[in-house]
Amino acid sequence: MLLPYALVLRISSFLYESKLPDYVGGVFFEFIESFISSSFWSKCIALLLLFVEAWILNIITNRNRLSRLQNSLPGMLFVLLASASPHFHYFNPVFLSTLFVLLGIKELYKIYKKPLSALFIFNAGFLFALAVLCYSPWIVLVIYGLLGILILNAIDFKRILQFLIGFFLPFYLTYTVCLNVGQSDLFFELLPKWSLNIPQGFTLEDYIYLGTTLFFLLVVVFSYNLYMIKKSIQAQQKIDMFFWLMILCFIGMFSVGDYWYYQISILALPIGFLLHMNLLKYKTNFIPGLIHFVLLTTILGYQFSVHLL
Repeated sequence: MLLPYALVLRISSFLYESKLPDYVGGVFFEFIESFISSSFWSKCIALLLLFVEAWILNIITNRNRLSRLQNSLPGMLFVLLASASPHFHYFNPVFLSTLFVLLGIKELYKIYKKPLSALFIFNAGFLFALAVLCYSPWIVLVIYGLLGILILNAIDFKRILQFLIGFFLPFYLTYTVCLNVGQSDLFFELLPKWSLNIPQGFTLEDYIYLGTTLFFLLVVVFSYNLYMIKKSIQAQQKIDMFFWLMILCFIGMFSVGDYWYYQISILALPIGFLLHMNLLKYKTNFIPGLIHFVLLTTILGYQFSVHLL
């Protein structure tokens, strides 16, 4: 049901033709984007990516027993938040990189209390690096990966080295390819460059986007104790990893030179996962259903108003 649900949330973009936005991402994103020539195909690929990512998020949640019930709510809320704005509906660096982030988290969760975890740590570093090669703010995943080793296992020099070797290998391989095709300068131009940039000159739309984002962040932060009730130590530590991801995503969002609305969707993954536990606290489905109905109608109303007004 996730794919039809995502299509409903993005139907306005398919009904109204628009110009393909010009995104600036990492070298891996730029390579894939070069094959996409129309806004229609950009929206189709983004839709399929969103479905796959939501499916993986549900697998991570249910296999690790992070929720008291087996359900698809995390993926559904991720789809809802990642489709909230028409600015999110195209193939962009955030969507492509999120796929590798989820696969990296899936590998990282496998190291819990395992003495023989070298392969999983290496894989997590490798996948996180692919995310950075798509979207530079994900450079914060270096910190996230090391925190994951510390929280889920035990950190030492050997494990740090395993993670960093996996992380730097994609950069080395990408540079080798770029060098062989005479594009080494492009590789260095698209490398992550860290700088804290606070947007200025806000418009009304800016206040709506950032205000809504801040509201969800506050709901999640003040619900921390709720998330930990009746959870195993393993589940609590893995839920903590989503909190760290949210914090690092928020910081990374302001590390790019130019602020664009689609960059807010970087927070859809951690917030979508965490908010599903708020809905599960209700004993009946009426209130969660009502909240979902209000959010869905508000989002669809906003999307169509953007095209019609």
